[in-house]
Amino acid sequence: FRMFCTLLLLAGIFFGLAFFVGLPMITLRPQKFALSFTCGSITFMGSFAILRGPYAHFMGMFESERIPFTAAYLGSMMATLYFTFHAGGPKGYVLVLSCSGFQLLSL
Repeated sequence: FRMFCTLLLLAGIFFGLAFFVGLPMITLRPQKFALSFTCGSITFMGSFAILRGPYAHFMGMFESERIPFTAAYLGSMMATLYFTFHAGGPKGYVLVLSCSGFQLLSL
């Protein structure tokens, strides 16, 4: 339970950074929002994996009716992280914004 609370608090910090620091700067540096929001999503998901048990959590995510949503969400998180670190310039700006938007929609 202690690890669940720690990860949940860390997720709250990441989400707070995303919305109070990253969101106002999204027009200049969308990578700040994207990185904070994605790290918040990962730690939030990890906290509930600890609470339910990792095996039960991931088996629940990969039930047959949830697979498309899980694939879209995990794929958008991986794409967001990839483009945040590897794409620069105007092209990177558009890619990071679009992947972050898709991540928010698939959530």
